[in-house]
Amino acid sequence: MKAASEKFKMPLVSSVLVEGILEDNYPAYLGSTGRVAPKPGAEIGFSTDLIIWVGNNVPFSIFLFNKKAKVIQIDVNSEKFGKRHHTDVAMLADAKKALAALVDAGEARDASAFYNAALADKKNWDDWQASFKDSTESPVRPEPIFDVLNQEAADNAVFAIDVGNVNIDFERLLKMHGDQKWCTSGIYATMGWAVPASLSAKTNFPDREVYSLSGDGGFAMLSEELLTQVKYNMHVVNIVFSNETLGFIEAEQRDDSHQPQSGTDLIATDWAKVGEGYGAVTFTVKTKAEFKQALEDAKKTDKPVLIDVKYTHKMPFTTEHMFIDPSWQDQGQIDEFVKTYDAQDLKPFSYFLKQAQA
Repeated sequence: MKAASEKFKMPLVSSVLVEGILEDNYPAYLGSTGRVAPKPGAEIGFSTDLIIWVGNNVPFSIFLFNKKAKVIQIDVNSEKFGKRHHTDVAMLADAKKALAALVDAGEARDASAFYNAALADKKNWDDWQASFKDSTESPVRPEPIFDVLNQEAADNAVFAIDVGNVNIDFERLLKMHGDQKWCTSGIYATMGWAVPASLSAKTNFPDREVYSLSGDGGFAMLSEELLTQVKYNMHVVNIVFSNETLGFIEAEQRDDSHQPQSGTDLIATDWAKVGEGYGAVTFTVKTKAEFKQALEDAKKTDKPVLIDVKYTHKMPFTTEHMFIDPSWQDQGQIDEFVKTYDAQDLKPFSYFLKQAQA
């Protein structure tokens, strides 16, 4: 993939579930696409005229890419051709061999304005996210917490990710590297999934650091699995992001169906006390410094650990309902959107394309 990207100057986008197949700091990798995606990954699909679709089966793909774009699909399973979108050229082949053959046969291309704009768009997004990593905003934002996790998690750590806004924050802010692995309930979107999944992760990788990451809604569903961690002395670090809402559903009700909030609010809970009752070593944190200390202390015990992070109630930046491009969107809606998501320093892809074409 990287060889093809570098030779033909093509930006790369992945499905959500293969996050980590490329290092996140690779300049031409714009992240995943869809609702949980970073902004560059969500934008680029609507601006391209050609897609090389390699070995994936992304649902809802007709809503994620320019419908008029030409599609070259490479897969070992012919039943996948045209299943999720139209296919102009179908290649029944092993992905690695097919890409290697394309690289060998094709002529190198100079960087286009489109390619340069894609890289600039990613840099703008990365810089914007990084601008919040030392934020002292209270309740704590996601960026400071994930900045610490990026620094402290081992190069071969394993992450079990629950379903909800935690998927969005993980996908955008956890910089996968080394031999790190992760898993989530990607097809069925099963809330409460992370803590049980961490049991499997620790069983299969007993000598690795294992983290479960959950929102308070998901954690409440199967928090009792800490009993299993305690019973078998499984050193798992369970991180609960307590924002007192089913955030993924709250955003859907507000942005998609435009309905009054219904059944999304959660009771403020002392999850550290709950975890202590189960027999885990527990911490409550409200700042970046407290979270860093909790992770350092977690490494000094072989018992299960629960870290209750008192988290911002703000919703993650929405890529489904962006109002950020004055070339075709209403300025009043843009102003409201920018204020809501602290997006003053973000520019639309069209801005970078215009700059690259100048």
